[in-house]
Formats: sequence, structure tokens, C-alpha cells
Amino acid sequence: MSDPVAAAAAAPAPAPQPAPPRRRPVGWIVTAVILAVSLIAIVAVAVWLYVERTQDRATIDDQQREIEEQQQQLDEQRDLIDRKEAFGAAVENLLGEVESLRGMPLASVVPWDSYDSLAWQAWSRRWDLAGMDQSIRAVEDARTRLAAERADAANAASVNASGSAYEAALDALGQGYVTWSLDDVCSTADAIACVRSSDPRVVHVDVAREAEPYMTDRIRTGVAYHEFAHVLQFTNPEPTATALEAFGGDAETMADCFALTFLDGWTLDSRVWDSDSSYWDVSIGYGVECDDAQKQVIRDWRASLGVQPRVIGPGAR
Repeated sequence: MSDPVAAAAAAPAPAPQPAPPRRRPVGWIVTAVILAVSLIAIVAVAVWLYVERTQDRATIDDQQREIEEQQQQLDEQRDLIDRKEAFGAAVENLLGEVESLRGMPLASVVPWDSYDSLAWQAWSRRWDLAGMDQSIRAVEDARTRLAAERADAANAASVNASGSAYEAALDALGQGYVTWSLDDVCSTADAIACVRSSDPRVVHVDVAREAEPYMTDRIRTGVAYHEFAHVLQFTNPEPTATALEAFGGDAETMADCFALTFLDGWTLDSRVWDSDSSYWDVSIGYGVECDDAQKQVIRDWRASLGVQPRVIGPGAR
């Protein structure tokens, strides 16, 4: 009997069994694919949303800028309207000051050409805020100057500072806008006084003639009336040109007629007594007595003179 142990040892070992084939996890693969596709879709959506949001933001920014620009334009329009209203109010105040001078015989006291230029300048600046501000200030300054001159004239007319008959007469006739000066600027040798076109609101009295013994306050008053007529001639050129036709274009005989018309009892020839036995025969003027028709021309001329309302700027055309 053989040895069982040995027999067992001698028997060949059984061959190993092959490993069973591995099965692929199909479910996981599908899941991974789905997840990948989903991730791609999510990324795509995110990118699309980002792009859309960026575009929307750009659109919103553009719209906001447009709104801001429109608001700025509206603000500028409102500011321009405010400036135009302020300019209109300034012009009304200026014309109100002019109205207080209506009928004052020296028309040139109101510089209408300057005011007209201010109005036209404002018209050219009507879309310019800074320019309109300048125009408003210019009109306000013009009103201030006119009011100050009126106040100064009223003060001057209320006081005869020199105590002279010249000043008394000129204050009454010119409402304080006409002054007098004792000097030697008159170019005519025998002139007692004169008015110069370059400064028509000053009556120059010749210092040498003023010292003559025959100069009385009555004669000074008559001379003041004559010279005031020249003031009116220079400061009212258009109506003066028409009135001069009645005097053959002679401004001196017209001035004599003014004194003869408005100064009661005035004559061109006077006798001035300097004692009980001596006198001066004085001839004042140019030796031509005007007739009643010419005196009526003077009255009509004087009534037509002075400050009158006017329209300035574009509205005047």
C-alpha cells in the first residue's frame, strides 16, 4: 500500500482559474457624459448671460448718458429762459428810469443809441449764458448811471451854489442838467458867452466881458436864455433843423427869438444907468427882432423837444 502522503505530494496541482471578465460601469459613463454636457451648457449660459449683461450695462450706460445730456440741455434752456427774463426786467427798469425824464428838454441826456446797442448785443448772445449775464449787468449799470445823473441834476437845480443869475436861470431852464463856467474859451472876441458842440451842456461865460460895468443880472438872465437855446439846438438836432428854416438857417437869430419869446420883457437893446447922469446903451444879441410867426415856431419847437419813449433792439425794426 502506498504512502498516501507521498501520493498526494506526487499528484500535480490543479491549474489556476482565469479571472472573470470586468464589466464596464455603463451607468457611470452616461452620468459623466451628462454632467460634462451640463457643465458645458452651464458655462455657455453663464458666458451668454455675462455677454448679455455687459451689453445691457453698456446700453444702460448709454441711455443714462443720453438722459444726463438731455437733462443738461433742459437745465441750460431753463437757465437761458431765466437770463432772458432777467434781461427783460433790467430793460424795463431802465426804460422806467427814462420815463421819469419824459419831457426833460435835453433829449441827448438819454443815450438811446447806446441802449439800442445793448439790446442788439443781448440778442446776439441769447444762447450764451455768460454773455447774457454780461448784458444784464450792462443794462443795470446804464440804469444806475442815468438815475445817478438825475439825482445829481435835481440836487444842482435845488441850490444856486454860485449865487449867479446865470446859474439861477440855467437851473430853472435845464432842470440842473446845464451848468456854466467863467472862462475864456469863447472864440468870438465880442461874445459874452457861448456853447460848444463838443460839450453842449455847459455855458461858457467870458471872464473879461463879465467884468464890464454894464453887466447886470437882468442882462445875465437874457444871455442865459439865449445860450440855453443853443443848448437845446445841440441836444435836439432833428427838430432844430426844421425850426431853423423859419430863421433862414441862422442859429443865432433863432436863439435871440427864444429869449424874446420866453423871457418876459426882454429886449435886445438895454440902457443901463451907472449913475444919475450916465448910462450905457447895451445891445445884446444879433439885432434882429423876430415876429409873431417866428415866435410861434419857437413855441412849437420847444414843445416838441425833450426825452420821448422809444423802442430799442430787434423790436424797433
